[in-house]
Amino acid sequence: RVCAPPARAQPHSPLPHTLRSTTSSSSSRACATRAPMRSASPTPPSPSTSLRGPWRTCFSLPTCSRASLRLELELEDGAAAAACSAWLRCWIDTDEQRRGLRPAELGPLPPGFDLEHVSGLAAHPSGEMMAFTLRGNNAVIFVLDPSLQEVRQILSGPTCISFCFSENRLFACMSGARIISYSTDSFEETARYQEEELDYDGFADLVLASNGLVYAVGYYEETEVLEQEGVSEAIVAFDPMTLERRLHFGLGVFSKEIYGLAFIGDELYAGDRRGRSIRVFSLAGVHLREIKGDWREPCRLLHHSSRLYLSEHDGDNEDWPDADEGEDALDPQTWSEERKSVGKRIFVLTPEGETLQVWKTDSDISGMYIFGRVLIAKVGAYMAGEFITLKGI
Repeated sequence: RVCAPPARAQPHSPLPHTLRSTTSSSSSRACATRAPMRSASPTPPSPSTSLRGPWRTCFSLPTCSRASLRLELELEDGAAAAACSAWLRCWIDTDEQRRGLRPAELGPLPPGFDLEHVSGLAAHPSGEMMAFTLRGNNAVIFVLDPSLQEVRQILSGPTCISFCFSENRLFACMSGARIISYSTDSFEETARYQEEELDYDGFADLVLASNGLVYAVGYYEETEVLEQEGVSEAIVAFDPMTLERRLHFGLGVFSKEIYGLAFIGDELYAGDRRGRSIRVFSLAGVHLREIKGDWREPCRLLHHSSRLYLSEHDGDNEDWPDADEGEDALDPQTWSEERKSVGKRIFVLTPEGETLQVWKTDSDISGMYIFGRVLIAKVGAYMAGEFITLKGI
C-alpha cells in the first residue's frame, strides 16, 4: 500500500500536472468522483457513461497518521497515470467505469488509404498488420503495417467474403464455398478447402478459437432452401494447418439463418436471426444456452476485452407481431420510435447477455469491425456508406 510523506516534509520537485493537497479525516478511497473539464459534451457524464479524456480525477491516499492526502490531477487518456504507481493502479481499477462507446478520431491516414471504400477488415493478434478488401475489388486482399502502409497485395482470385488472422496464417472465406489460408511470412497460399459434401452455398464470419480451430457459418443463398422444413444454417470448424473439416454442429438449434460469430474464452457466441437471440456453444459444438435481450434480429457479433458487440438487421422485412396500434408495416412514418431505431443500434453486452450500453445512430449499420482499441461502424448502404470510429471498447 502507498503512504504519503509526513505533512512537515518538504515537497518533491513539481510534477508536470497540477496537484492540490488537502487533509481530511475521512477514510481513504480507491478513487473519488470525477468532474468534467473541457468536455466536448455539454452535460457531465454519469457514472455509467464515464469517458476517457481530459477529466479532473481525485484520489485519496492513506497516510501514516490516518489522515488522507487528496491528489487532484488532470488526466489526458491515462497518460498521467504513468507518473505514479498509485495513480496507475487507480486508473486500472476504474477502467470499467470509463468504458463506453462514443465517437473518436482514428487519426491521420496515409495518402491513398480511404476507409470509405473498405468492405472488410481484420487485424493480426499482434497488431503488427491488418488486412482489408475494397468494395468493387474484393478479389484483392491488401495487407498493411501498423502505420497503415501497404505491405503486400494478395490476388485471391475469387471474391473474398470475410477473413481472420492467427499468429502465422491469414484465413479467407471466398465465393464458391471456398476457404483459403495464407502464410503471414510469405503471403503464399498454404491450404485450401472446397465444399463438396455439406451443400452450403458459402462460408462467412470466420473466427479463430482458443483451441486453434477456425470456425465459420455455412450459409444458403436461396430463400427457398431455408424455407424447407428441417433446414437451417450451421457452424463448421476447420483444422488451421490443413483446413480439413473437423466439426459440423448447430443443425436443429437455430431457427434458420446464423449471423455473426464471436468467441469469449472457451465459448462460441452465434447470432440466431429469426430467433432474435444469441446461441452459446462449447468449443466441441455442444449447445449450452440461449441469450435473449432487447435487440431484434442479430446481424453482426464482435468480441473485445470481455465485451460483446451486437448490431441488428434493419428490420424492414421482419415480422413485427408486437407492433403498436396504428402501425403500418409498409409505412415507416407510422412506426414507433423503437421500430425506427432497429438496425441503427449497437448493443454492448456482458458474456451473460446483460446490456451495458445501446449506442444509436441515424442510419442503418451495414458493417462493424474492431481495429486496435476502436470499433469501426459502417453506416448507410453497404456499398456506399460512411465509417464512424468509436472508442471506449
